[in-house]
Amino acid sequence: MPTQALRNGEMIKVKACEIHVGDIVKVEKDQSFPADLLLIASSVEDSSCKIETANLDGETNLKTRYTPNVPFSFDTIEKLSSMKGKISCELPNQDIHTFKGSLSLEGHSVHELPLSHLNLLLKGSILKSTEYAIGIAVYTGKDTKIIRNMNKGRVKFSSVNYMLNIFIAMVAILLVALCLLFAGLSSYHEFTFPRKYTYTGLPKLKVNDAASVILSFLTFYILFNLLIPISLFVTFEFVKIIQAWFITRDNQLAVYGADPHNPERNILVRSTALSSDLNADLAKIDIIFSDKTGTLTESSMFFNKCCVGSSYVHDDLLHKGALGNELTRMKDLLKDRSLHSVEITPEEEQWFNTLNTLLLLSLCHDVSPRENNESSSSQTLNTESSSVLFEGASVDEIALVQGAFNNGFQVKFCSDKKIIVCILGRDNIFEKVCEIPFTPERKRMSVLFEIPESFLCDYPVYRKMYNLRSVTSSSRSLTSTLNGIDRASDVNSKVLVCFTKGADSFLFPCMESLHSKQHKARLDEQILNFAKQGLRTLLLAFKFVDTTHAQDWVMKYHSIKSMTHLDHNTEFTLEALEKEMETNLQIVGATAIEDMLQPQVPETIKFFLDAGLQLWMLTGDKRETALNAAFLENFLDENTQIISLNGEDGSIERSPESMNKAIEDLLASKNDPSNCGTSQALVIDGHAFSQCMEHESSTKLFVELIKKCKTVICCRATPKQKAQLVDITMNRLGKTSLAIGDGANDVPMILKAKVGIGIMGKEGTQAKLASDYSIPRFYMLKRLLTVHGRYSYKRSAKRIQYSFYKNITLTFIHIYFTFYTMYSGQTLVDSSILSWYNLIFTILNPFVFGLFDKDIHEKHLEDPETGPKL
Repeated sequence: MPTQALRNGEMIKVKACEIHVGDIVKVEKDQSFPADLLLIASSVEDSSCKIETANLDGETNLKTRYTPNVPFSFDTIEKLSSMKGKISCELPNQDIHTFKGSLSLEGHSVHELPLSHLNLLLKGSILKSTEYAIGIAVYTGKDTKIIRNMNKGRVKFSSVNYMLNIFIAMVAILLVALCLLFAGLSSYHEFTFPRKYTYTGLPKLKVNDAASVILSFLTFYILFNLLIPISLFVTFEFVKIIQAWFITRDNQLAVYGADPHNPERNILVRSTALSSDLNADLAKIDIIFSDKTGTLTESSMFFNKCCVGSSYVHDDLLHKGALGNELTRMKDLLKDRSLHSVEITPEEEQWFNTLNTLLLLSLCHDVSPRENNESSSSQTLNTESSSVLFEGASVDEIALVQGAFNNGFQVKFCSDKKIIVCILGRDNIFEKVCEIPFTPERKRMSVLFEIPESFLCDYPVYRKMYNLRSVTSSSRSLTSTLNGIDRASDVNSKVLVCFTKGADSFLFPCMESLHSKQHKARLDEQILNFAKQGLRTLLLAFKFVDTTHAQDWVMKYHSIKSMTHLDHNTEFTLEALEKEMETNLQIVGATAIEDMLQPQVPETIKFFLDAGLQLWMLTGDKRETALNAAFLENFLDENTQIISLNGEDGSIERSPESMNKAIEDLLASKNDPSNCGTSQALVIDGHAFSQCMEHESSTKLFVELIKKCKTVICCRATPKQKAQLVDITMNRLGKTSLAIGDGANDVPMILKAKVGIGIMGKEGTQAKLASDYSIPRFYMLKRLLTVHGRYSYKRSAKRIQYSFYKNITLTFIHIYFTFYTMYSGQTLVDSSILSWYNLIFTILNPFVFGLFDKDIHEKHLEDPETGPKL
């Protein structure tokens, strides 16, 4: 489809192949981008736009892209034509989730503006909900990220193919040996026969007549070549494709679900076989690695409970407005209180914590609201009024923003520069100063906001807390605050707040050292209680930031982020800056989100365990949450002895000696006679696992430990650690592994495993696209392995046996006949029969065996009583 590019002061239609780096391109609604573009203008007021990236990462939810932080707009052709500047960016690569660069414009006060992936419109994505978008071509043609990803193939070799190749090699060696043997016998016969029977008049073969020997070898090679079943490779590939089709068309591996493009319409979501080579390997699995959220659970998140401060718990958040009503009640109660007193009353502190909790939930996120006037994606949440839809990459964030919405903090607009929140009926514009994004390694995100004056007027306790609490600048020490120095000059000063949310194990070390240890202990206890109920927890924290300090910090941070290449020292400096902003945080509270189990998950896991398979759970959740889920899902039972390697509580020092001793103690407990016959499960966190991988001695002991365990539960695991665990079992234990997951964080282990299974969940389809097979629900894994896997393996084995049998039978008939033909290489049957032997006479049986043979009826294979034994 032709797009428009700026040529000689006007927009003209051009082909995608005519776009060059530096061209200004205009794309209209529902058009795909012809190149990787840097967004500079759009039809929206703040120059942002919505895009759909389903062609890139499979995610159907709309994403928001923003223009660089330029104080003026390029809303006319004249401005675009006169624009002059320079874009510095990294070399073309295949990573669609990162982009580093800087933009320099003539006449702009800031020398370099940092660029990120949020400013980039990738080729293959489609413009949605925006009339037009204008961008500068950064990468074109084969340098675009979508093209860079196309040439990255992934090959997994089936164990059946491997054994088949060994058999073919053995038969080929046998063929050569037979040809040499009979060529020698033929030559010997031709050498002795004319001399013994001179009346025949046959020419006498000379000893050095090599041509005759070679001719005999070729004659027997042609006669015996049927020994190698060449037709097997043709039928083998064809049958595997039909077997994969059987998986796709199996109605028991399908479920009705909402159409991503039209939620009001239900469609039949079928399983898919993206690779037909591994059908037989489905029956040879030794160990299953499973993610938890979205794989074993529905990934339908509900903001269930919340801890405000360190002890005040709301457990009725399923009822709309529980926190909002509490906030309104306390606002009316405290409206006549003096704000000039130095001390903070308990009521004011509780009000502030409640207010800060809702404020953080409505501001610290990457969720975008939009009106409910279009078809929504699978990854949206609808408010009860059906007027607003929330879209985002994380269902957890959507649930938290939805919870804030239900409690009176209604997010109305989001961009990279500001967020508009309607708080109990009044709009407030919060300017976004900077954002430190979430990463799987950091497990937290932070956002720096300027609090508007309208909010401070409505909630003066916020200004009072700002004046009385410690500020990160040295001019705002806790001592001077508690001494009650005059802060009249601060009445009109800017209030900057850093909001942070993340995993408690990663946020607690960032807490203010002077903060009450008792408060931390109480909050940790509440989080533990949430986790024991199987709820997903997040810790909330904040701190006030001095304006001068914030300006210096933001300038340093943006200068590093704008670099196109980060060496080790620069990355270290960037991490130090992030830690500087996320240090001395103060407690806001904690959230608990409920996620329901998928149907038939406990029964499916019990079936696999009874069948002798090992099941490991690899999750990013807290230890207690993972343990509670493991008992609910039948990973563990009351007879299982739990052993732990916990690196978060500081019980294991960060040294190889300390880790080795901890593992040796666990191995000793396993060998204790009192534990004889008791199955053990290892619970390990990401911190401890990373220590095990740092030194070879610890790794070897860890491998010995997992050999003796019935199951392993790894909590707080990063995507890289998940892949490492899969790699250990394959390369060090020699086990055939299967990995199943639903999100982008599961892709590394899906790619690493022998067989990768993707769940079609609510976190996009990246796991599906990276997998070998995809299924809608976890319980369907049982039928996939026990029925389709077993049948494919048995059928493949019989087909291979039959193919060798029929060819060897005919070949050995000729071998037997050769003894009666004086080793002359004569054929017993007509050559036409030999030509049609594989093509017509024996073509039917391999397909019958390969497609329809059933040694046991499938109902017995899936039965919980008989299936595990088979």
